[in-house]
Amino acid sequence: MVLIDDGLASGVTMRVALESARRAGGDRIVIAVPTGHLASLRKLADLTDIYCANVRRGYSFAVADAYRDWSDVDEVDLQTMLREFMTDNRQTRVLS
Repeated sequence: MVLIDDGLASGVTMRVALESARRAGGDRIVIAVPTGHLASLRKLADLTDIYCANVRRGYSFAVADAYRDWSDVDEVDLQTMLREFMTDNRQTRVLS
């Protein structure tokens, strides 16, 4: 099982997700994030394997700081994106 997030600041929500995945019966759980704070990554690395391309240091870190263009996505936009993705994927599978 792979847990993915847009980044780890404190790591608290990912820790909860990891615990939940374990309770659900996940054997091998891996965390994949594009960016994260070193201290948070170290804490979670004691619990599972982590893949992180951009490790940040410093006193404070917000995930948005690691992105050139950051904006929140509301639930309606997310649902639209997922529908479009699923439609595109179905067409690709049919064609291949």
